Amino acid sequence: MTMINSHFVRPSAEQIKTARQFAASILADAAGRRGALDGRIQPLASHMQLCGPAFTVEVRPGDNLMIHAALVLARPGDVLVIDGQADTRAALMGELMCSHAVAAGLGGVVVDGAIRDRSELRENAFPVFACASNPNGPSKSLPGRIGHPVSVGGVTVSPGDLVCADQDGVVIVPRQDIDTVLDAAQKKIATEQKRRDDIASGNLIYGWLEQTLRNVGAIADDDSLAAMVSRFKEKTKAKYRQARTLHRAWRWTCLVCLVCLVCLVCLVCLVCLVCRVCQVSQVCQPVYHIRHKHGDYFFMSTVAIRPLK
Repeated sequence: MTMINSHFVRPSAEQIKTARQFAASILADAAGRRGALDGRIQPLASHMQLCGPAFTVEVRPGDNLMIHAALVLARPGDVLVIDGQADTRAALMGELMCSHAVAAGLGGVVVDGAIRDRSELRENAFPVFACASNPNGPSKSLPGRIGHPVSVGGVTVSPGDLVCADQDGVVIVPRQDIDTVLDAAQKKIATEQKRRDDIASGNLIYGWLEQTLRNVGAIADDDSLAAMVSRFKEKTKAKYRQARTLHRAWRWTCLVCLVCLVCLVCLVCLVCLVCRVCQVSQVCQPVYHIRHKHGDYFFMSTVAIRPLK
C-alpha cells in the first residue's frame, strides 16, 4: 500500500453548499449521533467554522513531515484532518503552515494533536480545530500516510468524507451517507421549528415524551404528565391557601394584642383619674414633688394625683 493517495472522490459542490446551512449539532443528530469528534477538539476562536471534503493525514507523534506534503497535494476547499495520535507534547502546525494552507485555498484544519502560535491563529479567519497547544516544535523526519482512513477524536474518517465544524465541535459525515444525512437534517430543522411554535403557544409537553417515560417505567401506564402537573398545581394551591389562612390569623392576633394593650393603658389612666377625684391619699405613692404657682402637686409618671393640703 502506498503512503500517499491524493486521488479520491470528493462531495459535490452542491452537497457542500447545502451542508453549510446546518449547524454541526443538527448534522450530528441527523447522522445518528455517531459522527461527532471528541469534545476535546475545539476551535481556536468561536467565529471559526468550516465545511468541506476531508483530506486525511496520519503522522507519527510529534512529527509533521506528512502534513507538509499534504499542504502541497491538497486541493482548494479541502479540510486537512490530521491524526496526530492525540499527542500534545509538540505542536504539529503553527502560524507559518496555516499561512501556507490559506495560500493554497484550503478550507480549514482539524488536528487531533497540538498546535502553536495560538494568538496569531485566533485573529485570522482561517479555521483551525485542535485539542491543545504547545510551544514545542515538531520533527520532520518520520513517515506517515496521506489519503487513507484515519482515527481522529474517536471517529473513523475516510478521505472524501464531509467535515463540518463550528463552535460546538466537529462532525464527520461519511461520503456515501451525505444525501441521507442532509435530508434528515432538513427534517430536523422543521421539527425543531414546530417545537418552537408549540413553546410559544404554551404547549410545553412533547408528543413523544410521555410514551418514552412509560417505556422506561418512569410513569405508570394509567398516568400522564398533564395529570401530574395538575396534581402539582393543586398541591401548590392548597399550600398557598394554608399560608394565606395562617397569615390572616397572625394579623388578627396582632390586632387583638394591640387592642388589649390600648385597653390596658386606658385602664391604668382611668385608675389614676379615679384616685385623684376620690382624693385617696394612700392609694398611690407620689413619684416626685414640684411646686406650681397655684400650689403643690404630687405626680405619678404622667398624671397629677391630688393637690397638697
